[in-house]
Amino acid sequence: MASGNYARKTSPQAPIEMTTKTLVPARATRELPQTGAIERTTETKFAQRDITINRAPKTVQTARPTITPAPPTPRLRPRRLITDSMNEPLRRNRFWLQPWLLCVICVSVSLLILISAAMAQRPGDVSLLNFGGGQSYDIEVGTWAQATPGPLPSATAAPRSTAANGTYSVIGKPTLTVAFINQVLATYHSPAAGLGQDLYNLGVQYDIDPAFALAFFMHESSFGTQGVARYSLSLGNLRCYTGVPKCVNNYAYYPTWQAGFQAWYALIRNVYVSEWHLTTIEQIIPTYAPNADNNDEAEYIASLKNELSTWHSGTVIVQ
Repeated sequence: MASGNYARKTSPQAPIEMTTKTLVPARATRELPQTGAIERTTETKFAQRDITINRAPKTVQTARPTITPAPPTPRLRPRRLITDSMNEPLRRNRFWLQPWLLCVICVSVSLLILISAAMAQRPGDVSLLNFGGGQSYDIEVGTWAQATPGPLPSATAAPRSTAANGTYSVIGKPTLTVAFINQVLATYHSPAAGLGQDLYNLGVQYDIDPAFALAFFMHESSFGTQGVARYSLSLGNLRCYTGVPKCVNNYAYYPTWQAGFQAWYALIRNVYVSEWHLTTIEQIIPTYAPNADNNDEAEYIASLKNELSTWHSGTVIVQ
């Protein structure tokens, strides 16, 4: 059933028009283009662009020229030049190269000095002997410089010593006693004092009068109290030879005075007497201590004779 309101519904009325006054001032305006005109202009521009892009340019066909390749140029090996860059490793390692090079030089010089010293002291098979500061002679010395050499037989009969009677041959029996020899050595305060028995026995072994050995000992070094004999223990200041125990500055060095005595006896007996047949001091001294080596042969001979004559008279020479 319908409501009463629906029954009383009225027909719509016309709107009431209201007039409103606008206080905004008038402005200058411009007319905008119509929307349809703007859309048509934009579509025309895009259509023209598409036509331009899709139009492919005409390609002109031209014949390509044939290019003949040039023959290969031989590669020349560049010449190596020495530049500063090549020396760079040397500069970079200089801090350790210099000390190393200095060490090598020092070691080389030291080796040369040692080799030179060894060669100077090493005797050869044939030695140049210079006995008592005298002239040097080429002789084979291995036969008389052994550890316990004995007298070699002489090719000719050697005259016997008659020094007491003025003949002065080194060959013969002892003409001085052991006690007298010790007295002479003690008087001169010789470092070989008390070794008179050894000097005597070696004279008997080599058939050399020990009085001559004592006279040479006196003239060369005042019985070992002067010169190099104080250190070399050499009765006659012998020079280096094959088999010498030690050689210093071309002088033979011995471990004991007895070894120095024996070397002198072996030299006089086996070289001067047996090989060269020189038996008297007048014959021996020109070879043992010649004038050519700044010696006075006559003075040497006179000194030996004077000493022998004095001792044979029973007197000890004191200078």
